[in-house]
Amino acid sequence: ELIDTSVMNGLEAAAKLGGYIILFSIFSGAVSQFLAPLPGLRLVLAAVTEVTTGVHTLSQSGLPFALLFPAVCACTAFGGISAAAQTKCMLGRTDLDIGLYLWAKCVNGALAALLALLFVFILQGIVL
Repeated sequence: ELIDTSVMNGLEAAAKLGGYIILFSIFSGAVSQFLAPLPGLRLVLAAVTEVTTGVHTLSQSGLPFALLFPAVCACTAFGGISAAAQTKCMLGRTDLDIGLYLWAKCVNGALAALLALLFVFILQGIVL
């Protein structure tokens, strides 16, 4: 009985997480199509909505490496709104603060972008 319950709980959690990924990927794609005339806003929204779709959109943007690398690092470190929704779903009725988690993810994304930008500047200095 305990094993059956554990398996069903695991499958339910996997379905929820997969559902969030699909939902936010579709949302990101729809936003990208709607905002096609505004490429800057389209890139930002894709990057913060869902990490996989965001990184793919950034990689197809044609941005120079000096901008692309920090943007992809920030996107990956932040994780996207989809990851935050997944985390909130898994936290359930715990007393853990999702606001603090989001703040930490934003700081993590900003620090990753700054470090990547520093790396690009150092790399350009070495190459030049």
